[in-house]
Amino acid sequence: MSDLRIVVICGSVRSGSMTKRAMKVIVEELKASGSDVDVIDPTGYKVPALGEPFSKELRSDLETRIKQADGVIMCTPEYNGCFSYVLMAVIENLGYPSALAGKPIALLGVASGAIGAVKALEHLKGVCSHLGSLVLPGSISIAEVHNQFNDKDELIDAKVDKQIRSVPRELLTYLKRG
Repeated sequence: MSDLRIVVICGSVRSGSMTKRAMKVIVEELKASGSDVDVIDPTGYKVPALGEPFSKELRSDLETRIKQADGVIMCTPEYNGCFSYVLMAVIENLGYPSALAGKPIALLGVASGAIGAVKALEHLKGVCSHLGSLVLPGSISIAEVHNQFNDKDELIDAKVDKQIRSVPRELLTYLKRG
């Protein structure tokens, strides 16, 4: 098993989430590489209003998990040109200075629209960079994500599968070079 620990953060709490479907491909790729994978899925978290903290215990747990990671992958849907409120709430609860400071981060965005999650990824890159993260180039935006999976949650298009799998591969390549 690899000595690399990767945290994957899901930015969606919806049931049947396309973000979670795409994230499963990333987790599968990481596990196949032998990486130690820690998934942060905020489904079930009591997500407070922005600016309000999670419980002290949850904040401490999230901060510890991120600090122990060699790298982070964030997966987000695009809502009205921005990344998800849920992902922002997680980011806001990672301490100050942020546990993300100095961490290499790879990004995946999904959207139902024809241009994908380009705007959401732009915003998320800006926030992560502001916190001192090392946002890797090559963030992947999947357009018309609702047409990319069959009823068994399997990717239909080999090109899209390759794009999604490139996210963890690029992060692992970066980490192994360092």
